[in-house]
Amino acid sequence: MAQSSGAEFDALIESALHRTGVVARDDEQRRVLGTSEFLVRAAQRAPNEFQNWLDQRPYATELTVESINARVDRVGRGFADRDISLARLPELQRALRTERNRVQQLLIWRHLAGRAAYAETVRGLSAFADAMVELSLRWATSLVVRTDGTPQDVAGSDQQLVVFALGKLGGGELNLSSDIDLVCAYPEPGTTSLTRKTNQQFFVATVQMLVKLLAEVTADGFVFRVDLRLRPFGDSGALVTSFAALEAYYESNGRDWERYALIKARPCAGNIAAGEAMLARLQPFVYRRYLDFAAIAALRHMRALIQSGQQTHVDNIKLGAGGIRDVEFFAQMLQLIWGGREPQLRTARLDVALSMLVELQLLQVDDRDTLWQHYCLFRNVEHLLQALRDEQTHALPDSSSTRGIDDRVRLAVCMGYADYAALDVALSEARNWVSQLLDRWLLEPGTRVSSAGGKLWFKSELSVDLREEIPGRALILLAELKRSAARSDVAAVGRERLDALMPIVLEELLFDEAGTAHGRGRNADTRLLRVVPLLQNVVRRSAYLVVLAESAPIRAELLDLCTNGGYFPEWLARHPALLDELITAGQAAVLDANELNAELEELLPANATLLPQQEDFDALAQYKCQHQFRALLAFMRGQLDVMQLGDYLSALAEVVIQRILCWAWNGLTGNDKAGLPSRDGFVVFAYGKLGSYEMGSQSDLDLVFVHDWPDAEHNRLHKLVRRFLNYVGMQTYFGALYEVDIRLRPAGRAGTLVSSLAGLRRYQLESAWVWEHQALVRARVVAGCEVLAERVEALRRSVLAQARDQRQTVREVRAMRGRMLAAATLKVARREHSTAAPRTAVARASHRLWNLKNGPGGIVDIEFMVQYLVLVHARKFPGLLEHSDNVRTLGVLAEVGALDAALAHELSADYQALRAAAQRVLLRGDSAGPSVEERQARIHACWQRLMNTEEPE
Repeated sequence: MAQSSGAEFDALIESALHRTGVVARDDEQRRVLGTSEFLVRAAQRAPNEFQNWLDQRPYATELTVESINARVDRVGRGFADRDISLARLPELQRALRTERNRVQQLLIWRHLAGRAAYAETVRGLSAFADAMVELSLRWATSLVVRTDGTPQDVAGSDQQLVVFALGKLGGGELNLSSDIDLVCAYPEPGTTSLTRKTNQQFFVATVQMLVKLLAEVTADGFVFRVDLRLRPFGDSGALVTSFAALEAYYESNGRDWERYALIKARPCAGNIAAGEAMLARLQPFVYRRYLDFAAIAALRHMRALIQSGQQTHVDNIKLGAGGIRDVEFFAQMLQLIWGGREPQLRTARLDVALSMLVELQLLQVDDRDTLWQHYCLFRNVEHLLQALRDEQTHALPDSSSTRGIDDRVRLAVCMGYADYAALDVALSEARNWVSQLLDRWLLEPGTRVSSAGGKLWFKSELSVDLREEIPGRALILLAELKRSAARSDVAAVGRERLDALMPIVLEELLFDEAGTAHGRGRNADTRLLRVVPLLQNVVRRSAYLVVLAESAPIRAELLDLCTNGGYFPEWLARHPALLDELITAGQAAVLDANELNAELEELLPANATLLPQQEDFDALAQYKCQHQFRALLAFMRGQLDVMQLGDYLSALAEVVIQRILCWAWNGLTGNDKAGLPSRDGFVVFAYGKLGSYEMGSQSDLDLVFVHDWPDAEHNRLHKLVRRFLNYVGMQTYFGALYEVDIRLRPAGRAGTLVSSLAGLRRYQLESAWVWEHQALVRARVVAGCEVLAERVEALRRSVLAQARDQRQTVREVRAMRGRMLAAATLKVARREHSTAAPRTAVARASHRLWNLKNGPGGIVDIEFMVQYLVLVHARKFPGLLEHSDNVRTLGVLAEVGALDAALAHELSADYQALRAAAQRVLLRGDSAGPSVEERQARIHACWQRLMNTEEPE
């Protein structure tokens, strides 16, 4: 508390001391007594006792949760079970109220003296309320049990009431004169053991006694005012209800404000474990599975109701505009919107919720800090107002009475301001800031009909220039979208939300701020062709339409992704659920195989005997597509580089392969499994993009299957592999999992479907071509038996580490590169010759992709150079075989001196740049750009120097 030499406050101190007759021993006692009329009245009722209290200074010790619980326990021990009777009710009421006044006196003193911060005060009050409710519930229950017996369910198990705290008590944020908002329920219906009354009757009597103990006003006052109006159906509903009835109510009758209220719910007394389980069952009602931007409309309505009342609460620190309620409303609004996807937000505590919003990047750190600073200011003022006279008030004092003037002096001094005017300015600025923050989130998206986009969507009068700018095909597409929305299976709310969204989309997609197309409309049909299919598919999932209408950043990113074509608009149109990935904020984490597997296990637990059904394949495909979409979107956002993208997608493919292999084994019949050594002795060997950790958006799987089982098991091995391949290619709502290429097996198409380790060794050492050894550079085991995997890796290393003739090797590699280039060129020429139409954007993107990969100085050139260098140097430098990817292998080539370090670094950077450019072409059709051409020219020059000589470097 700030020191004050003001004559006004000095006069208040002297008046207080004169009226109480007590002696203040220090300045703290003088100042606190001069502030609180509640403490003055306590001193007047018992001067000697209060003087002893002042002299003992109990307020100097922090009032912890443990010490509060101990105080309440001492009260409870004075009313043990054997002494419970209705005759002792007045005595218990008096004891509870006496203890309440003592605790209140300590809390008020510590708060006014500045010994307790806001957090300590609300924590202590909430802990005291919890303990008092628990004590009163135990006593009330025991009293009713003596008459009616124990409440039991139909199986004879004892039942116990659960008291749920909501509001300030639910959040552990009780103020000095709060009501406590309670909802009471019990787990199971049944009857009592003695009188066979229903459990409902038993618990109604219990709650009535609970309220009497806590809230009845006696000569000693009350403990807490109890508000039960938040129960189902409010005042007209039953005082207490079963869990099943509670759940049924929220499912069928629950309203938006009740979702808002339940954010703060927690069990505070009775059967806590059962209460927590009940709240877990209610989570889907409170927090929608999807991002619930649809709640904004309901929250706008709630805010409008609040604001209508704020006109009469201008000087109310809680209910006035920008006050305590608005701060809490803001946080709970974001919890409702995002809590379905972000479990960290499902908390009853405001401070925790705000911290989680920052951690999830849904709220700026500066906004959180300012909001919390203002909230603490409001709550401290609230506590001071209530500490003055122990009254439930939130009204700031006015200057129309002597009392109001005195209270203004007290507030200013206690809050550390020079005078009340300075405090009033601080409060006004803080409240204006909070109001503006809420307005930023809750303002309507904008007018619909009057904008150029609105006129186009609603077919209002269009100017001649506007009609000329918008192609007829665009108008046809919009008409098709309207017809889709008009279908009988589309709810009216979907059509309304589409009407709210489309003017905004058209405005941003086609027009400038002045409402004229200015050339942008000429590509309107192309732009809409990519956006409309998505909107047609989400009109039945209209919550997504609300997201797009409400969130300008999400809408802008979606339109940007869609207007350039490529992967994103196609996949979003086919699978609107992927929009969840787009609208989930935060940086994408690069998950490794263990993390991905743990997530899959939670979603789809593995089972050693499971025979997969269609829904299992659907779930696995959705899991794969969601992670793939997430990774590719993060790459386009710049959150992942191309190396991290490859690692992520390769780990994802590994996890899927491992699960499919498990299912394939489970799918074998008993006879097929008989005698087989489980899954030992069998591995999946990956080549190509998966083998080198370079998976992309359109990568297939180059797989070879290797075993070490007896030859007699060959037929059953074929069944296992065929089942595996069928499972990978199983059609689901999200398509097949992957395309699989098995042509890299020994002898290619002429070879067996699965190879023995001995056969693979024999083929690689005796019959394989050099290009097949090149492929081994980018190969690794991705699933199966670990022991066999080590043996396959040892074979790979021994094959690659063979002594080789350097000249012969460079000729073979160069010749293979020439054959690949010729075949790729011929394929492109045939495709272009087959159509006389002008080259489309898709064709141009395809040509750019081909050039980046296969053209001179392209990706393949670097891969072939790396493979050549590994083949000719691995015998001398075994470290070259540690990695199967090109970038890390280039690093080792530089370390061992097999390649100039500067050149290796340059090739590594060029390789990553070309891969990133190719991925962007696939995803967006983006142009490679001049910098890529420069890189390709440099790579081609390196190829010429390294590979086009009989004396290679």
